[in-house]
Amino acid sequence: MVFNKVFFPNVSPFAATLASFATFGLGFAVRPIGGLALAHLGDRIGRRPVLILTVVLMGAGTLAIGFLPTYHQIGIWAPVLLVLCRMMQGFGVGAELGGAYVMSTEAAKAEKRGFYGSLPGAGEFIGVVIASGAVAAVSTLPEDDFLGWGWRIPFLASALVVIIALVIRYAAPETEQFEATRNSGKREKLPVLAAIKSRPKAIALLIGSGCATAIASYAIQGYLPSYLTNQLGLSSGTSASPSPRRSPSSPSRWLAPCPTESAASR
Repeated sequence: MVFNKVFFPNVSPFAATLASFATFGLGFAVRPIGGLALAHLGDRIGRRPVLILTVVLMGAGTLAIGFLPTYHQIGIWAPVLLVLCRMMQGFGVGAELGGAYVMSTEAAKAEKRGFYGSLPGAGEFIGVVIASGAVAAVSTLPEDDFLGWGWRIPFLASALVVIIALVIRYAAPETEQFEATRNSGKREKLPVLAAIKSRPKAIALLIGSGCATAIASYAIQGYLPSYLTNQLGLSSGTSASPSPRRSPSSPSRWLAPCPTESAASR
């Protein structure tokens, strides 16, 4: 109900929805590239500066979407700029969660690494719930207001999250484990390649399990709101967030999409 009308208004509704999901998917296409490039950088210069960079990339891409002109304002350049913003987001996301896992486990005591290593994953879904609430709130606006400016609010509000994240990460010290490795002078020239050679089976299993959970997660966050809105006729606000008027067994009861995913599906 947003990207297809704002950025792809000159094609059929079905084609516009497909174009919106394709734009959303391009962000995933560059994630492995960002993960490999920034993981190498993190092993060379440190976890902290790379995690600062990932926040900047994700935040800049998300904030820029909130300022994008529409197709009616600048024509084909509107979806082109949207694609570039999604690619910027994806490049940063590719190293964000993995880098957070690494820094959390390295900074924790040996007996607490499992617990602290789980926190970034939990934080991810807390963010999804907050984003869902923001999207649900703006979805209550009249349709003209929602399509005109309301959908931009969650993207623009992300600036506050970025500022908080940058303050925290600038204040965080580098991990002692990385400092010890750097001071020893025994760093690998190509750390990613060394990791693949030393543990190929474990890495393949991690990639497979990660793909499985991502497919299930984004099918709910990305596609299901579109299905509920376009096929079942629910309002965009209803399909975006939990509501006491729905039964616990309703699929949409559990939806919590992030701003980009929600906007792409509307």
